[in-house]
Amino acid sequence: MKIIKYHYVRDFTEKKSLHLKGLDYRKFDYQLNYLQSNFNILDPLTAHKKILLKDFDPYDCWLTFDDGYTDHYKFVYPILKKYNVYATFYPTIAPLLSNRLLKVNKIHYILASTKNKKDIYNRIKFYYKEFELKNKKLITINDVEKILIKHLRGLKSIHRWDNDEVIKIKRLLQFALPNEVRDYVCDKLFDEFVDYDEEELAASLYMNINNLIELKENGHEIGIHGMNHLRWATLNLEGQEQEIITSYRFLKEKKLIDDNFS
Repeated sequence: MKIIKYHYVRDFTEKKSLHLKGLDYRKFDYQLNYLQSNFNILDPLTAHKKILLKDFDPYDCWLTFDDGYTDHYKFVYPILKKYNVYATFYPTIAPLLSNRLLKVNKIHYILASTKNKKDIYNRIKFYYKEFELKNKKLITINDVEKILIKHLRGLKSIHRWDNDEVIKIKRLLQFALPNEVRDYVCDKLFDEFVDYDEEELAASLYMNINNLIELKENGHEIGIHGMNHLRWATLNLEGQEQEIITSYRFLKEKKLIDDNFS
C-alpha cells in the first residue's frame, strides 16, 4: 500500500502562495486522475482494515492531507468529490482554538518572504543575542550553531526540497534554539519579514470546525495530528501522550472521530 501525503494544495498564482512549497490544485486534479486510472484508491475504512489484516497490494493507495489547511476544503474537497474519492484529513487542533499561526507555518512564510536567506540567518543570530542579553543562562549562539552542525553532519541527505542554507534556518527555528528563545526569535522574524497580519493570515489558512464536520459527514475521515504541531522527537513520552490525548478529546467532543477510532 502507498500512503500519499499532501500539505499545501492551493492556487499558486495567488500572492499569498508565492514562493511557498506545495502543489497547485490543477496539478492535484491531474494527479488524482492518474492515480484513479493506475491505482486502487482506498477509502479510509478499507485502508484501516487492510492494515489490520496486513492485506497489502502494491496498487493500493491511501490519500492523506496534513495540518487542516483551508486549501483542503476549498480545492481538495471538490476535486475528491469529482472523482468520487475519499481521504483522511489530519488537522492540528491549536488553530481551531485561537487565531494564531502554528510555528511551522510562520517558518514557511518567513522563508518565502525573501530570496536572500542569509538575511534571515543573520537576523536569527541578532535576535538570539538580543534575547541572550536579558537571559544570561542561555548558551551562546555559537554553541547553538555547533550543535546544529553536528546534527546536520549526522544526516545522509539534508533534504530533497531544501538547500543547506534553508535547512539550517528550519532546524534552528524548529528545535536547535533553546525552547525559551525559539518563539521570541520566530515572532520577531515574522514581524520583520512577513507583510501579512498574523491573525488575518491564520483566519484564511486553516479550516474551521464546520469545514471538518462537512468533510466527515460526506464520507471523509478526520484523524489526529497533534495539538500544536510539535516535532515528535523533541518531546518526552509525557509530552507525546499529552499531544495525542488533548487532540483526541477535542475531536471526540466535536464528534469528528468515532468510538471505534484507532
